[in-house]
Amino acid sequence: MVIKVLAFALGAVKIKPSENSLLKLGRFGTDYSYGSLPYRIPLMAGSSQRTLPTVSEGALGYWALTPNIDLWGMWRSRVFLWTDSTTGIRDEGVYNSQTGKYDKHRARSFLAASWHDDTSRYSLGGSVQKDVSNQIQSILEKSIPLDPELYVERGVARLLRAARRFKS
Repeated sequence: MVIKVLAFALGAVKIKPSENSLLKLGRFGTDYSYGSLPYRIPLMAGSSQRTLPTVSEGALGYWALTPNIDLWGMWRSRVFLWTDSTTGIRDEGVYNSQTGKYDKHRARSFLAASWHDDTSRYSLGGSVQKDVSNQIQSILEKSIPLDPELYVERGVARLLRAARRFKS
């Protein structure tokens, strides 16, 4: 068991029962852009694109069923998004425009699965918050590998042509 404490009051107990599973309890990052998560997990992953990563408080579990199939689960009672930079981590809830504050709601539960290979990732996730919403999200990613030799040859040819034009 490892206790890891990081900046702005992050602290989680990490339990790793096997090489293909992990459980985090406490306050942990859930921002894939900052490397807290290995990839975009539907509804769980935040991407603040700012100087403050997304943080969740609760429990996060991961289990790789096979080298290509991952299961994720999360229970979160508190959250920190970049918009919370003036107030700090807050209870899970919905913004009330009349009061300018978040109405406290029940904890939120998440479940997601992802299948991937070298060029694709297909993920499906859902979340439940009894007094607020039930959500489902899918993320489909496909990369098309390009032949690096073809682009290197073209790039070198362009550089040579540019050098010839520069000399003349």
